[in-house]
Amino acid sequence: VTYCSPLCEAQDRLDRASQDAVETRWIRKLRLYLRQRYPECTLPSKETASREQGYVAVRDGRYRLEQVFVEFTLPFSKHGPLKLKFQHDLPLGERFILTCPNGDIEAFENYRMMQTAAASPHAMP
Repeated sequence: VTYCSPLCEAQDRLDRASQDAVETRWIRKLRLYLRQRYPECTLPSKETASREQGYVAVRDGRYRLEQVFVEFTLPFSKHGPLKLKFQHDLPLGERFILTCPNGDIEAFENYRMMQTAAASPHAMP
């Protein structure tokens, strides 16, 4: 990239660093949530960091997260990773989306039922 001046280059580098910081913060938040919600999950390592990604845009002079996702696996995952995604442009109650490979849906539903039953103090055996 060729810049018109050192000042332009510095501003671009500062903007990119600020965007990266927002993306990194949100990826960490999603990873923390996943570890708490699904303690058995396996998250991407630094070598597979492509399985987590964020996108930040500058709107009205502010850095705003547009999208972020983290892929993860659970013990039953056989057909690929699950994905937790945040999408800012969706309605408020629909911004977090969890996707699961088709071949693992039944196993995931069973897993969720077992989690719910284990969390309930009045769960049937």
